[in-house]
Amino acid sequence: MPNTHPFSTIPPILHQTSLTVEVPKRWRHTVAASQEMHPGWRYELWTNDRARRYVADHHPELAETFNAYERDIMRADVIRYVVMHDLGGVYCDLDYEFLRPYDYRGADLVVAMEFARDYGDELDIVAGFFLASAPGHPFWADVLAELTERPPTTGSYHDVVDATGPGMLTRVFFANRHKYAGVRVEPRPAFSPFRMRGANERQVLLNSGVTYGIHHAWGSWRERWSATYFKTKIAQWVFGKREKPIGAGTPTPAGAVPTRRAA
Repeated sequence: MPNTHPFSTIPPILHQTSLTVEVPKRWRHTVAASQEMHPGWRYELWTNDRARRYVADHHPELAETFNAYERDIMRADVIRYVVMHDLGGVYCDLDYEFLRPYDYRGADLVVAMEFARDYGDELDIVAGFFLASAPGHPFWADVLAELTERPPTTGSYHDVVDATGPGMLTRVFFANRHKYAGVRVEPRPAFSPFRMRGANERQVLLNSGVTYGIHHAWGSWRERWSATYFKTKIAQWVFGKREKPIGAGTPTPAGAVPTRRAA
């Protein structure tokens, strides 16, 4: 299939994950938007069953750990890293809505900041809801080595972000950033601006000329019917306590400042 970005090492493949081939109705419009902003790209939907088969066939060293993960969201996290390593392309969550096309040329790896100290957040956190990469980028080899050598476990859904999600990505990225070439780190407004609350905010973001998409952050991984979730919500309602911030167990180095330029 011809690459619609002829000067990019990032191949024209759009990846998403879903428990089954039936995409939830509430996110069909965001899936359509992602495809519309990547015209002519091959589309790959990675279901839980397909992910298990692929890892067994192509990463047998990871398969036992992958199948033993306590939560499906952990497999959804890890399969995106596996396909970035093996196939490359672009990954985005089902609830990620692209607003405008993005030019991937000139970068071998594009990551976005979900939270950033220079925008007033408590921590610098690399997003897991959007990733773009050439196949075989060493970042993914480091991520898969981390998962293989230190198999993650979780006690509750609170632990997922640091086990296989953005906390883990952030830890590996900033520990090894000096080794990577061709990296573009997009600042928070590009892919993770404020959460949409009103009908006019989509147009505000479009008019900004800065934002490429919106993460609706539905967070199905939060296990909304679990005892942990209800205890968290009760604490918020009664005591005003917030959930632990994403990646709160993963401090990032001082001076780890996002940059728009490719290295």
